[in-house]
Amino acid sequence: MNLEIIYTPTQKQLKTINEYIISEHTTGNSSSVLSSFERNELIVLINENELVGYSAYSVGYPVSRIDLVNINEKYRNKGFGKKLVNLTLNEIEKKKGEVVELICSPVSTEPFWKKIGFKNLPKMRATIGKTVMFKTLIETLQQTDV
Repeated sequence: MNLEIIYTPTQKQLKTINEYIISEHTTGNSSSVLSSFERNELIVLINENELVGYSAYSVGYPVSRIDLVNINEKYRNKGFGKKLVNLTLNEIEKKKGEVVELICSPVSTEPFWKKIGFKNLPKMRATIGKTVMFKTLIETLQQTDV
């Protein structure tokens, strides 16, 4: 395997992602990918000219967001998802992101995100009908007994 990590994808690689999105019938993801591409916040994994996966994210202050992580079905359950998420978190941290949030979709991926250290955001009006998760990237103060 010759895994290539691409932090600044080309138009050709963007086209490959869009073709994959169409083949997976998830065309709603195209706008997130395009926005991330334009902001240079898209990471792509390629193996010998074949798309392994990609992540689209946005850095904000204090809360950044992972909009999308997708692994080609052929490469799932082989550690590529975890690798891609960790690469994404590292990029967000380099760009001074402090907290990362995401909407867990499908909900069946919740255990995956928990293994990587994400926690569920408490249910509130803004999260009704969604599983929102977060992870802090900076040290936080711990409450102590006085």
